Amino acid sequence: LGWREKYYIFRQTMTMVESKKIILNPEEETSVKDVYNLILYSFKQEMGDLSFADGKVDNSSEYIIIDEFPNTNASYTKKALELAKNLTGKRKNTLIINTFEKIGGEKVPIHNVVDLQYNKEMETKEKVFYGNLSIPYYQFPEGMPDVNYYLAFIESLGRRKPGKIYSYSKYSLFADACREMLKLPVEVF
Repeated sequence: LGWREKYYIFRQTMTMVESKKIILNPEEETSVKDVYNLILYSFKQEMGDLSFADGKVDNSSEYIIIDEFPNTNASYTKKALELAKNLTGKRKNTLIINTFEKIGGEKVPIHNVVDLQYNKEMETKEKVFYGNLSIPYYQFPEGMPDVNYYLAFIESLGRRKPGKIYSYSKYSLFADACREMLKLPVEVF
């Protein structure tokens, strides 16, 4: 199996573990991290040995990465929106990025996809409305994006890096690529 298929199986398994509130013992946690790190290694190998560490950091911008955004009633969506509200209140430019890091399965996007077309420029055209706030929102294509799509997005982030990235999942390939390739701080919320 390639890293995409392994990642799909990994995410499906972790979703089941989380939904059933299964508590992993320390040895199981270590095994999960080892499996994820192997997948991340294969993912980075396909991306190539690139570094975008020279871009300017914009400490007024912070990004929130989530894996699904089907409706505003889901607990993780509420957490992301509350975090965005808090950051916006602190005068941070906030962007919610929905990566859809899954393969297969039915997905219900709430906005049209904003396609990069590999033009290496990130555009934010959609907004999420939360109370009286309008929060910029970017949605990756459904399913696991092509590696070139990740690269185009990361290159655009590399030119003007956000001060911090928040990720709902501690196993997000996109968040970890930003941490390792862009040297950005990533916090799981």
